Amino acid sequence: AQSVDDRTDAERRVPNAATVPNEQMAGNGTRPLPKSRYDSISTYICHHQHGRNKESSTNAYNDIEAPIDQEAFETLCKGGVDEVLARHIAHLFVRDPLVVFEGRI
Repeated sequence: AQSVDDRTDAERRVPNAATVPNEQMAGNGTRPLPKSRYDSISTYICHHQHGRNKESSTNAYNDIEAPIDQEAFETLCKGGVDEVLARHIAHLFVRDPLVVFEGRI
């Protein structure tokens, strides 16, 4: 919903939006993000039989734009994480983390 959309104008692709980079933000606050963090899911992570079965291959279902943090993706893959799961996790890192207050979890 628009009321909780925390993307910057540049991230929302607002025409003529100011694109002043902010180093404190993921993607400098300028990387286009197609959806709000509270929108529907962006990746399907089941990879039954490692994609050998066409019916369960994730390529058939992961057909929408889901930007990833390339550095996180490469780190995860080098660490032995399956590429499908690494892509899902790296997609989560394109946004700033939510604020968590100590003692409120």
